[in-house]
This record gives sequence, structure tokens and C-alpha cells, in this order.
Amino acid sequence: MRRIKGKTVLVLLTVILAASVLLTGCGAWGASADEKEYAPSVSNAPSYDPPAEVSYVVSFVTGTDEIIPSIETRILLQSQIPAPDAKNKPGYTFEGWYLTSDYAGSKITAGYEFTRNTTLYAKWMANTTIRIKTAEELADIAQKPSGNYALGADIDLSQIESWEPIGGFEEGNEFSGTFDGNGYVISGMNIKDLEADEEFNYLPIGLFGKVTGTIRNVTLVNYNIQLDGDQSRFYIGGIAGWLSRATMTNCVAIGNFINPEIDYEGGIWDSILGSYAEPTTSLYCGGAIGYVQGSTVSNVSTEGTIRSESNEESIFFGGIAGYVGYYDEEGENVSIHEPSTVRNCNSSVDVYGRYAGGLIGYNNGSVSSCFATGDISGSLSYPAIAGGLVAYNYNAGSVSRCYATGKTEARTAGGLIGVNIFDFETADGGTIDNCYASGDVFASEYAGGLVGRAVSDLPYLGRPDFDSSVYDPNTEHTTSATTFFMIENCLAYGSVEANASTTVFKDYEGNEYTANVFYAVFAGNFIGQAYELYIRNCIGFGNVDAISHRSASDSEVGDETYTHNVAYGDNFVGHSTALTSGNDSVRIFVATGVSVTRNGSVYSTADGYNSVPELGYNYLNDAGFYTSSLGFDTDYWNLNDLDVQTGVYPTLKLS
Repeated sequence: MRRIKGKTVLVLLTVILAASVLLTGCGAWGASADEKEYAPSVSNAPSYDPPAEVSYVVSFVTGTDEIIPSIETRILLQSQIPAPDAKNKPGYTFEGWYLTSDYAGSKITAGYEFTRNTTLYAKWMANTTIRIKTAEELADIAQKPSGNYALGADIDLSQIESWEPIGGFEEGNEFSGTFDGNGYVISGMNIKDLEADEEFNYLPIGLFGKVTGTIRNVTLVNYNIQLDGDQSRFYIGGIAGWLSRATMTNCVAIGNFINPEIDYEGGIWDSILGSYAEPTTSLYCGGAIGYVQGSTVSNVSTEGTIRSESNEESIFFGGIAGYVGYYDEEGENVSIHEPSTVRNCNSSVDVYGRYAGGLIGYNNGSVSSCFATGDISGSLSYPAIAGGLVAYNYNAGSVSRCYATGKTEARTAGGLIGVNIFDFETADGGTIDNCYASGDVFASEYAGGLVGRAVSDLPYLGRPDFDSSVYDPNTEHTTSATTFFMIENCLAYGSVEANASTTVFKDYEGNEYTANVFYAVFAGNFIGQAYELYIRNCIGFGNVDAISHRSASDSEVGDETYTHNVAYGDNFVGHSTALTSGNDSVRIFVATGVSVTRNGSVYSTADGYNSVPELGYNYLNDAGFYTSSLGFDTDYWNLNDLDVQTGVYPTLKLS
């Protein structure tokens, strides 16, 4: 054993003494005596076993006869990603694994964290597909618009001053092939300095122009499109200007459209001859698509803004599409009538325009399982129409299992639909079912929590001719035409106000002038104004305020002078013909405590103005009431744990 020298012993004693002082100091400066007394000793501390790492079963669908065994994991490692044998899929290349069988979104790569048992699907692409990796290659698609293409890299278009759409409107130049975004992103597209066609054709503008083929899995971000305020006749959308008997699915469009105020400045001859340019008209614009004709649009999502300062007619704007309707073609040997379908789409685009819809401007097709969250607005002076989901739902259009949550504001405004048109001659459109709106509504003429105006076109001989108009009297049928309810199983939650004061207009020289209002206002927590309304199984929840500032001294219109300011307000429909006669309305209610004011005066059921009975919270919070009494389907609606006093309302399950 080696001897420890004295000097070494002294150093050790010094270290031990210092450690003792430090430990004592920790007790004095740190925990109190009481804290030390109750501090657990190490020997009594509970043992801690870290939980076992959770793993999930990941299965693989190859799309061939090959079977790949499942694995168990939580975070996917590179070594765990299998590669299917391409020999089992001749003529195709394996692209990667996706979460859905339609290959929406991006492919799954190493590092992906699973939160449940998951099935992955193999995506295969034909070897004849042309891979696009640069902006130049993307533009060159226009030279062969019938080919099959897929992105092979992200593409930045921001260096191109103004993008030229792929696919023109002329026959043979449309994009008729297939384009697959393939999990990559196109960014920075700019389109400006547009000029109208000299032959007065509508020009399709977007990443693509006119499309008669298929567009899928495209993600377009940070796009900007500007249409000068004196240009007209366009179909404009972020991804496509015009879909004609085409398909768009699993796409995302994020960007902005601006149609600024017209520049009225001109030279002296313009003033003398009155040759000022006219504002934009004949325009259909959407966040993703301008004009949808005989086509299918599914799983499309949009974000951004759309704003048009023109107050001319025939300009429609929607968060997804400006127009949705039929493809019609009649000829000696041709008779085609193909509807359009929009499903599982959503938009958070803020829209301002003449006809402004959160999802669609003008709808004459089938819309289902969609929602919109943007704020939608238009002019309070000009006859602008705003709808949280659809601005104008025409008599062949249907809206089912949809909702809107944004605020709406315009001359005519509805939380879900601005104006709804039902045709008794056909009874096949202008319908709304299993929908709700939760945003507040403000209008200067017609305001409704669900619909601003609900208008019905009557048969030639009126309502008595309804059955014979809808049905061939020589054909056997088992249901009465009166069972065609245009609105059913719908809810409206927001507050509603119609308030008219002065209006501001501009002439073609850009001069502003104001005028006092000469019209009445209509406000209802469900519908502002209705004509021949058939409705059932609906509830309105919001308060109603109707205010008109029409005065006798300033309200002469033609030979007629209005002598009082009329404000129609009601707890359900502001004003309607045939709301409560016979089978026109069945099981319609309002929430307890809904208030209605007209020009500052409070009206109640006791005054005889409120036409719909109130429901107490014991009904409103009871899922059984909705299912048993109103026929709500729990496959469509979330009805559990309702508490309407605190804003927990029924919501929709979207398929």
C-alpha cells in the first residue's frame, strides 16, 4: 500500500470540510425546516417505471397480387418502408405510400408518426406519364394538352411576370389530359394585365385555362390574380378557369384575386364624348375554379381573399367556384344534359363582391358535405347578395349537409344562402337540407340567419296547379307534390340585423352621390323574406333587429310617396306569403328568449307579430327531441352533450 503524504491528507480534509459547509448552507438557504421534515427520503420515494412505447399496426395495400406483411411501429423508420415489386405492375412505377386510396396529400416518408392503426396505399404511375420538374416544362404542357403529366419537383413561378394559362378556350386547345400534383407544390403564380377577347368570348384564366380532362392532387400556394376594373367576360380560378365535363379532386388553392375599382380618368375628349370605360361585368371567379360546367369537384380546399369593387350585374364570386351548373349540348345527333357535383370541399376565403358566396357564387348543381368559414360581404347600397356558403342557389341547385360559420353583410344577406329559388314546375332544385349557419348577418334590405330571401316560382295556374305541373297526371305516383319541402332539417344560430339608412352610388364618371332609402327592410332569424315557402323541421336561435330610416319627406318614387319607414321583423321569417297555411310549414320553432325589435320597439308573441312558437332548453338540449320530433339523422348530426345556453349547438358530421 502506498503511503499518503501529509500534504495530501490536508487537502482531503479541506475538501470534506467545505462540502459539509455547503450542505449545511443548502439546508439553511433552500428548504425550510418544515419542508425538510416532510421531504421524502430517497429510500421512501416511489419507484418510477417509464411507460412502454405505444406502437400501432401499419398495413400495406400494394394494388397488386403482392402481399406485404404488416408492421408494428409508432415512428416510421426508413428501414421499415417497403418497396413493392414493380414486376407485379408492368408498365408502372411505384411512387410511394399514401394514407388514402385516392392518394390525397403528400406521400408518407421516414419519420412519420402514427396515432392509430393505419393502412397505407401504394401509388403507381404509368411509365408513359411525363414528369414535370421546372417552370418551363410546366408551361410547355400547353403544346401537348392531351398528355398525362405529374409533378416531379416543387415549382416556383414567381419569376414569371404574368403566367399564361395551360389550355385555351378554342376547341382542340383545352387541357384534355391528366395532371397529377403528386405531392409537390406550385407557388408564386402571378396573372395580370388581362385583355378581353375581341370576339367577346369568355376567357378562362388560372394555372389552367379550360379543362376537359382530370386535375388531381394539385397544391397551388401564394398565387395572385388581378383583373383591371374595366375588363369583362372572364372565367377566373386559381387552379382552373373553366371545368367543362371534367374532374378536379384532392386539390388546394391558396391565394388572392383583386378586381379593383375602375379608373374613370380620361382626357378632354372622353368628357365631351362620354366615352368612359364601363366597370367589370360578366365575370365568374372562384378561389379554385371560375366556371364549373357538367363536372365533378371533390375534396378541394381554398384559402385567401377575393375582392371585386364592381357593382355591375352578372359577376359571381365563390371561395371554391364562381359558377356551378349544367353542361348542355343539343344538335342533330346530340343531346347532352350533364349536371355538376361539388362535394367534400371547404373554403376559408374572405369574399367581397356583387354576388358573393363563401363556397359558390351561383349554384345550379349538387353541393354536399361542404363548409365555408370566410367572412362574406358586398355593397350595402347596390343590390349585392352575400351568402355564407352560396350567394344564389337557383332552381336546379341543391345544398345538403353543409354549413357556414362566417359573418355575412350586403344589401341581401343570408348566413348560408343569399337568395334561394324554388320552382314549383319542377320541384327538383332550390332545395336545402340538413344544413346550418352560425355567423351573424347584417343587411340593408333582406337579412336572414339561414337565407336572405327564399323565392318560389309558381306554375301558370298558381298553387292549385302544383301537382299536375310536377307530375304527369297519366303516370302513377305515390307521393303528393306538396311533400317537396325546399328547406328541411336546418338550423340558424347567428344574430340578424336589417338596417337601412342612406345609400351611396357612383356614376360612370366616378362621381359619388347619396340618396335616402325608399324601400322597406326584412329581417328574420331564419329567413328575411319568403314567397310561397314550404319548410319543415327547422329552428332559429338568433335575435332579430329591423330598422328602416325611410322618411316621408325624401321617399318619393315615381308617382308614389312612402309616408312611413316599414321594418318587417319576425322571430322566424321577416315577411312571407303562405308560411303557416296547411302543410306549408311543419315543425318550425325558435329558441326560447329570442328577441325581435322593429325600429327600436320590442315585439313579442303576445303582440301577435312572432309567428313561430318558442322551445325551452329542455327541448333544445335533448338529442331525442331532434331525432324523434324533427327527424334529424345521427349519421348526419352531432347531438350529444348539447348546451345551447353556452353556445354548444348541434353540428354536422361531414362524410
